[in-house]
Amino acid sequence: MTDIVANLTSRSLPRLGQNKAMDGGLRSWIEAGRYTPNSSSTATQIEIENFDFEALTDSIAFDYARFALSCYESFSVCRLDNQNHSLFSWPLLKLYYAAFFGCHAIMRSQGYGIIKLEKRQTDYINSILTITTGADPQIKTGMYSFSASTGVLRLSPLSSGKRGVHEEFWFEFVQFLNTYSNEAQARGAPDASQFIAGTQAIDDALAGGWFSAYRNEINYQHKHNVWLPIRRKDDRRNSIEAVAITNSNSILLPGTGKKDVRDFIRIAHFFTMLSIEISEFIAARSTRAAAFGQVWRRVQGLI
Repeated sequence: MTDIVANLTSRSLPRLGQNKAMDGGLRSWIEAGRYTPNSSSTATQIEIENFDFEALTDSIAFDYARFALSCYESFSVCRLDNQNHSLFSWPLLKLYYAAFFGCHAIMRSQGYGIIKLEKRQTDYINSILTITTGADPQIKTGMYSFSASTGVLRLSPLSSGKRGVHEEFWFEFVQFLNTYSNEAQARGAPDASQFIAGTQAIDDALAGGWFSAYRNEINYQHKHNVWLPIRRKDDRRNSIEAVAITNSNSILLPGTGKKDVRDFIRIAHFFTMLSIEISEFIAARSTRAAAFGQVWRRVQGLI
């Protein structure tokens, strides 16, 4: 697999994890109201300006940490279940969730993500826009994608199509990587071609929404012969037994063809390692008390 760790660490939010995170995360930051919604904001595109970017970063750090740490914990429990009890089904599901949480963390490390806006947040934004514009913007509660940069925070509602929550997330994750790698190419970044190649490999591996669908089939329909009783000599278990801390670029992602449980494991393992590598980078530059680095190292010592 093409190594995209450097692409992501070099573009991570500059001060992410260097301060103690703001409790409550981005939703609490929105409720605090230390910003100005742009008067051109609509129900389909909210733009927020005039804020302290370091404070915004500290709010994103809260959500980054909870996802990065839950990724590491889920991965660790996956390995313990497999090593201590020779289970197959639950380690698979826990490895999937390690990847799911890890990719949420990856997006936030770059200032992107998915957030659920509740009535408290939308009421505040609507009230300010009504005062400043005299119009009723009708910003509704629901799931939004966001992107944060030094000058503006943008939020857009996710399309209410037929995709489920997990399928929608993986769709948005690939969209984020495609947008991000294309922006790198447009800037003439020297590593852009590598980033695009890695993004294409991820897109191929997740094509058709099968990754989340496969998880549903294991979890809710008990398919794929991974629940007890299973054959003692089922060689598919070798793939889950081999899961360990390694470099993400050592894991070969499957292509667009037919996939099985071994491919499910490889994809989940890859995303988990990618998240952990980025977390190690963020933790290494995070030295203040109660900041991410201290918490990350303490959790690693517990498991």
